[in-house]
Amino acid sequence: MTEQEQELRKLVVDLALRYEGIVQGSPEHRLLIDAYNSWFAGHYPDNWKAQYSDSWCMEAVDAWAIMARVISVVPNACDTKSAVNIAKSRGEWHDRSYTPQPADLIFFDWDGDGLANHVGYVVSATSTEIVTIEGNSKNNECRSNVVAVGDPRILGYCVPDYKSLCEPESGFPFTGVVQTAVNLRTSPKNLGPLNYCNIESPAGTPIRHVLRQGEKVKVIGEQGNWWQVEINGRYTWTPWCAKYDGKNEIIKKV
Repeated sequence: MTEQEQELRKLVVDLALRYEGIVQGSPEHRLLIDAYNSWFAGHYPDNWKAQYSDSWCMEAVDAWAIMARVISVVPNACDTKSAVNIAKSRGEWHDRSYTPQPADLIFFDWDGDGLANHVGYVVSATSTEIVTIEGNSKNNECRSNVVAVGDPRILGYCVPDYKSLCEPESGFPFTGVVQTAVNLRTSPKNLGPLNYCNIESPAGTPIRHVLRQGEKVKVIGEQGNWWQVEINGRYTWTPWCAKYDGKNEIIKKV
């Protein structure tokens, strides 16, 4: 595994761990559900718009993936059974004998019928135990749990293709000039504005940066309608900037 993939997986896990302790119905829980619904608006997985009263383990997994900008490689699903089917169709499914890595999805089968009832992210794993972060855990809380390796309640794992997000893209990097000033914010409280961006230092400490009109920036990748930019000479997977402010380009290639 490359250093870039390790950093990306760590980003996903660290982001999810920030929500440890939140409970269903709290503002933070509603933020996750709103992020999920905002991203999939009009094209909801399993034809279901997430509700605040739902079982929300899968929605949490996808919401964290949305915030980390890795949703393209994580199963887009509302139901854990659908997520397993997606993982299998992609060749990303592994049974409980697999040794998981951070940011792999871990699925549980509580009643032994061979179907997934619950999901979370793997935080870490040793030869004897696996640490997880799970939404909708005990008492409808987001919790970090420990499960023994080979526990029969583990149905299996989904291993997202994070590597594909780390591979060099054709046409990158390039230098661009900022056409419209953009405030790159650290808070994930609002996924709506086109100028939304999440930036962290290597140690996970939030930093702030403003892209000013006329500033030259290094664009190192793209995903959908977002540019991935390098900030202050650091290579990181967290800064993203929308390509357009309405119909106007935010960063123009020079």
